[in-house]
Amino acid sequence: MDFFRIIDWLRLGTAGATAALIASSLLLFTPDDILDDLALLKVRDDYGVWAGFTFLSGASVLGAQVAGWGFKTLRDAVRGWRQLRTLRGRLHSLSESERRILRGYIDEGSRTQYFELSDGVVRELERFQILWRPSELSQAFTSFAFNIQPWAWDHLQEHPELLEPPQQGRADQRQ
Repeated sequence: MDFFRIIDWLRLGTAGATAALIASSLLLFTPDDILDDLALLKVRDDYGVWAGFTFLSGASVLGAQVAGWGFKTLRDAVRGWRQLRTLRGRLHSLSESERRILRGYIDEGSRTQYFELSDGVVRELERFQILWRPSELSQAFTSFAFNIQPWAWDHLQEHPELLEPPQQGRADQRQ
């Protein structure tokens, strides 16, 4: 058997590896009396080594694909958790003008407010993914809808003290 054909076989996708694994496992692990009825007992006896190699190769390919999927899923979850932690941390260092804008969402119980597109504070909150623009359509050509992100809404509902004016003696970190 040509070595490069084996390498090509190992590049099978999930469907091919699954099919090879199922076929080889049926050939290897089916009881002798059933294989004899199907006239496959001699095939297993003659080619059992290759069936075993196919089984191990298919299991290895599928195992590697499952491990890769698991690693990617875990990596994405950790990245998302870290990003959310960073974004929540940003809510703890709001300027007074940013607090005032976000207080409007919470006080009015509305997830949407309208602001001028040229408002730098709103654009800063949008850049830090605290607000987002759900539509590119404006109201009166300059006023756009800005929604508060669900994670920010929930966090500010749980920690309304983040929107209170800074205490005397505590310097506001951002102005």
